[in-house]
Amino acid sequence: MSLNEAVYEQIRDSILDGTFALGAPLTRRRLGELFHMSLVPVAQALQRLETEGLVESLPRVGTRVRVPKPEDVRGHYMLREALEAQVARMFARSATKVQRRYATWEAAKLDKEFVRYFSAPVGTPRPVDVHRLHMRFHHELAAATGCEVLVRHIHNSQVLHLNWRYTLAKPEPLPEGWHEELVGILCSGGEQAADRAMRKHVVYRMEEVIDTYEKFLASGETMGGGFRGPQRRRRIISAGN
Repeated sequence: MSLNEAVYEQIRDSILDGTFALGAPLTRRRLGELFHMSLVPVAQALQRLETEGLVESLPRVGTRVRVPKPEDVRGHYMLREALEAQVARMFARSATKVQRRYATWEAAKLDKEFVRYFSAPVGTPRPVDVHRLHMRFHHELAAATGCEVLVRHIHNSQVLHLNWRYTLAKPEPLPEGWHEELVGILCSGGEQAADRAMRKHVVYRMEEVIDTYEKFLASGETMGGGFRGPQRRRRIISAGN
């Protein structure tokens, strides 16, 4: 892994796990000190994160963790629903036996990790590793379609990162076997059944997420709050889908 990639992942993961709260300022000098990196790779990482929608630069404010509008949150859910539903239809139509077995295995592994994630004691850091597994699971489903354009759009849109980042509520466990159930339908049902199952999967708790997010923004609790230590940060958790 290159130095630039390493810096990018460290800053991104610190945003995703809540170390840097919504609205937290991100100065190159401070980040360089935290991660013991020079300013050049830090600046490049911030530029990339801004392109991906996790960071924003504002006049008289500077660079900070992006604070999207509620309609942006809904829009990203809609985008992901459209992309993932197409993946589901194509997977149901053309995935090989090997790809179906692998997806089933990945789903079981992911569900176990989510159980561990949600059972972590209150106040302890929740590992971002489960987010990486979640990303890989959905990317593997997309890769099984054989459509490189679709895979690229899912990766470049960063909708999984953004959905993960938006939920600011107390973690609620997922239904048992949440991803295994989805893969079961994708593997054994037709295209329409796969489409319906994936749409249900993606928008699960969406309205709850948006409602909580709107209340959080209205409170203004983290706007300009600076860097947050592990004991002070709010948990930034997944909608679970």
